Amino acid sequence: MEKQFNTTWLVLTYNCNNRCKWCYANSNNIREKEEIDLKYEQGIIDLLVSLGVKRTILIGGEPTMYKNLFGFLNKFKSTNIDLGLVSNGRELKDYNFAKELKKHGLNGMSISFGSYCPEIHDELTGIKGSFNESISGLENARNAGIRVSSNTVINKNNVNDLEKIIDMFGDKVNIMTWNFCGVCLSEEENNNSILNPRETARAFQRVYDYSEKKGIKTKLVTPMPLCIFDEEYLKRFKKKGIISGGPCQLSHGKNFVIEYNGNILPCTHFSGFPMMNIFKGEGVISGEKFLEEYLNHEKIPFKFRQIVSRLPSERCDDSSCKEPCTGGCPLIWKIFKPEEVII
Repeated sequence: MEKQFNTTWLVLTYNCNNRCKWCYANSNNIREKEEIDLKYEQGIIDLLVSLGVKRTILIGGEPTMYKNLFGFLNKFKSTNIDLGLVSNGRELKDYNFAKELKKHGLNGMSISFGSYCPEIHDELTGIKGSFNESISGLENARNAGIRVSSNTVINKNNVNDLEKIIDMFGDKVNIMTWNFCGVCLSEEENNNSILNPRETARAFQRVYDYSEKKGIKTKLVTPMPLCIFDEEYLKRFKKKGIISGGPCQLSHGKNFVIEYNGNILPCTHFSGFPMMNIFKGEGVISGEKFLEEYLNHEKIPFKFRQIVSRLPSERCDDSSCKEPCTGGCPLIWKIFKPEEVII
């Protein structure tokens, strides 16, 4: 089967040892503490292989809390799929755990940090002592031979401290990645930390300047409207490939999320709002069956992509606009008015 999909995110469990306020799982009222049933593990891997998926990222919740994590990693070894993991790093405070991750085939992971300051980070995660455990996890991962990147969500709580975050973590990781604080679909109060996209753009320009000065690799991984960046910065971002310049996965359908219960989501922020399910009885549907449902014009997945692929502003459809971003993440416009951002 021809390769059609770039990246999939696989939710091993929604259980987590942090309580981050803006997390897509916490924000969308996900209370289940269940995880993938072992009987579906091989079927999921076989499906990903048959679909020609290039990269799979294990997420949660907190994926390191999945009870059969090492066994699952072993099963992945026989594939050519590039495997990553997004974690808060706290379980890796045990160096033996970090060594086992490496032993069972994990070569790279991303660890999330909300602040350079232990007290602020712990407040954001809702767990006292989480910062120090995550720092220990980062160090242990590196010592075990795992490539480590950091990820920070730019939001109202930390926007003035981004340079300090770079000072804290820049020399400890291979690359620093950054996100725009995502939109919650179910609890409006959880959107209070979201910055206006233009403020986020200016903040990332600061991140870029400071990272360049310090010789640190950095990247913005959330699809954004490219026109909100200053022209000279945008040229440099494109040249160095440090910004997501293509259409959001919601509209082009090249990426998707598999939840622990087999639900297929267009992106993580749709937790609890599935498009389809891949579990059938005691097994997992075939790649052919998946494509039949995912690409069929009459099915929900295709209709959903048609809806979200609409351009947010007339300016996006102007012949003078040569940018391929299609307006960035469509969820931005649940909170902000396109005519006040794309100007």
